[in-house]
Amino acid sequence: MAITNTQTALKSWSPLYIRTLGALALVLPVIGALLFHIESVSDIGQARFFISVRGVFIASSLAIMMFMPKAFRRILDSKGVADEHELHRRATTFHTAYRLTILVTLVMIIIAAIAANYGLAGKGMRHLLVTIGMTVLVYSMIIPFNILAWTMSPPDEE
Repeated sequence: MAITNTQTALKSWSPLYIRTLGALALVLPVIGALLFHIESVSDIGQARFFISVRGVFIASSLAIMMFMPKAFRRILDSKGVADEHELHRRATTFHTAYRLTILVTLVMIIIAAIAANYGLAGKGMRHLLVTIGMTVLVYSMIIPFNILAWTMSPPDEE
């Protein structure tokens, strides 16, 4: 019996591990944004060494995605998808992620509009718009991983 590369590439992974990484990746950008914009802790969030603390939290959520197992990441990768089931899973994941990204973007625009209505202008508004842009960009990359993390089961070991 010949073992294909697909079978050897798929190794079992822990759903708890994957879901924990996904949850951390979802929460860290919110913490970074709140550190920057909540007045009681804004000094911490705006502190700059090489990069602001806000940027570290937001960027670390992307770095977490690198710790996903290879068998898990390969479904979202454009190379190496082996069968129709995985192609279908990837297509539905990206379709759902696209809808959620639009929702997140609309919520962020509403937050910016509310902040502008309550007198946030100038430098504060620019910082808010940069934070919103960073958060939307990061979430557009994190949401597909989270959809897979919460809907996919580990492959069977044979």
